[in-house]
Amino acid sequence: VGWIRAVIENTDKAEVETWTNVRGSETCHLLWYREEYLVVLVEREGYFLLRTAYRTDRPHTKRKLRAEADLAKNG
Repeated sequence: VGWIRAVIENTDKAEVETWTNVRGSETCHLLWYREEYLVVLVEREGYFLLRTAYRTDRPHTKRKLRAEADLAKNG
């Protein structure tokens, strides 16, 4: 799936919103492209592992992710 690599390689662009959260004992990095595609990377010692990637086309999914991103940025 080509879009996953494109999102990961373009985290410096305004179209990709990024934030970090902790789930259990794992630190996750979320990369959200134009509120349409989400990539979740798990931080390991010295590298990142692709956890999942999917299209965020459902309204309730977008609301949940928007709330999570806003909370991560604003505390």
